[in-house]
Amino acid sequence: MTERRKFLRFNTADVGMEYRICQEKELNGTSCVKDLSREGTRFLISKKLNRGTLINMKFVLPGDPRPVYLTGEVMWTAEIVEQTYPDYMIGIKFRKIDSFDRVRLLDYAYSEWLKSSKAN
Repeated sequence: MTERRKFLRFNTADVGMEYRICQEKELNGTSCVKDLSREGTRFLISKKLNRGTLINMKFVLPGDPRPVYLTGEVMWTAEIVEQTYPDYMIGIKFRKIDSFDRVRLLDYAYSEWLKSSKAN
């Protein structure tokens, strides 16, 4: 498979998030962010979502009292089959995010990446 990403992804398993599917008021939940890049993120969800679905998200960065709010669009969905119950990994492209909040997300992800690379 050819890598199509333009930006490096940073692992961020300790970033919590809440989400709400824009078109379905009852479909909401929490998850952990797997990684972040300048333009998107990836996380687990319990329902398969179609490409183009809009999601409102609230990211909670450890040690930061202010959450980051943004809207993203589903770019892809992949079923996780190693489990007894279905989960889906979804890739999100950021569509609406304040430029200062984007910097906050990336600063956090980059600082965590630096810590992990120094430990190795």
